[in-house]
Amino acid sequence: SRHSSESSGTSNRCPVVAVRPVATDHGVVSTETSEPIGLELESDVARLSGVTAPTGIRDAADYMPQLEALRGVAILLVFFFHADVSLSEAGYPVIGTWVSPLAAFVHAGHTGVTLFFVLSAFLLSRPFLAEARGGRPVSRTRFLARRALRILPLYWVAVIFFSWLDESTGSVVSKAIPHMLLLDSFRGATVRMFPYSDVWWSLSTEAQFYIALPLCTLPLRRRLGRRLLLLLVLAYLGSYFYLASHNLSPNLWSNLFGRGPAFLIGVGAAWFYERFGVQIRESCLRWRVARWGGGDLLLVALLLALGYLLREVVFKGFDVAEWLWHVWHVYESLLWAAVLLVTLLVPLRLGLLLTNRVMGTIGILSYSMYLFHLPLEFEILYRCRVAMPEAFQGWTATSLATVLGCLVLALGVSALTYLLIERPVLKRKARIAD
Repeated sequence: SRHSSESSGTSNRCPVVAVRPVATDHGVVSTETSEPIGLELESDVARLSGVTAPTGIRDAADYMPQLEALRGVAILLVFFFHADVSLSEAGYPVIGTWVSPLAAFVHAGHTGVTLFFVLSAFLLSRPFLAEARGGRPVSRTRFLARRALRILPLYWVAVIFFSWLDESTGSVVSKAIPHMLLLDSFRGATVRMFPYSDVWWSLSTEAQFYIALPLCTLPLRRRLGRRLLLLLVLAYLGSYFYLASHNLSPNLWSNLFGRGPAFLIGVGAAWFYERFGVQIRESCLRWRVARWGGGDLLLVALLLALGYLLREVVFKGFDVAEWLWHVWHVYESLLWAAVLLVTLLVPLRLGLLLTNRVMGTIGILSYSMYLFHLPLEFEILYRCRVAMPEAFQGWTATSLATVLGCLVLALGVSALTYLLIERPVLKRKARIAD
């Protein structure tokens, strides 16, 4: 469901801001900035892009819209991926085909989930990293309370509603409770309610990270504790890479064990940002190449590399890649983390193509859209395929227009659920002090 700063690309100057810990979640971001070293870039980008802070941000003046826009990118990737699957008889229509790197972002748009994971880890870990450096202690109880208020109310409404709509055997209560307990990432723990529940596994995985993060960071303020935590992380990575190289069990594909590298990489990106962010921004003030398009070339190169990686996954097929090459998620996460850092630290002359009112709005609605887009999209496209099979066999002008119509409808429904459910809860969440 859950930022930092960059140049807007319209100035030759690269603003520099020192940033204190951040608290964020799916769709909504909260930040606190200390005294600016240079210009206050976050407010400048917000002013130029027309993006304003959504409800739930405790200090709207410090709202940074770039990463909200990346949430918009993530949900659009997931949306068009599900459309691609819905338009295919076999589900994954291009297995064994070398598609273009650009098309790979559609055929393998599930990469948007990994982007969500990296963003969450980056943003949520920063208060704990600051605490480890001797900063203000983080209340674990309040942290978990904010996380619960962020994801559970809307999620529980969706679970109960879709359990009622689902036509499979069993009572609404018996179907809903395991999902409400966030057990979806454990195979066999819940009843699949297609298409309603197919995206809920990632919320279960997120919740596991929400619990692991405050627990694992408890010993960071002591040298011995940091060493023990390092050994724990190395033991986890060793077991992960060993199992991932020997046909990783499907039972581990979609929980915190299988997706843990994405979260660790997000935490590592947060550490890198806190440790080197100011120096990198200051270097941008002096490096002419960075000011005049070097950052844009770097961003394009990273996205191209990611496209080629996804192209390989499309060729192998998702299930085969998960079985035999699960470490591809590590490369995927590293590339998304690099995109994230470039977006925040390097001047981008094309920055307003990402950070604008449209992408910011989609980012704000991303959590609602994540929960509700698939049932809408599947039902509409399925009925269209039955009525006009030739026009909806793959991507045609007719199917594309229909998918775009589904997108507008999904955004409308998401705006409604955001206003009626998310927004009131976010106001309550913002009143919980650190």
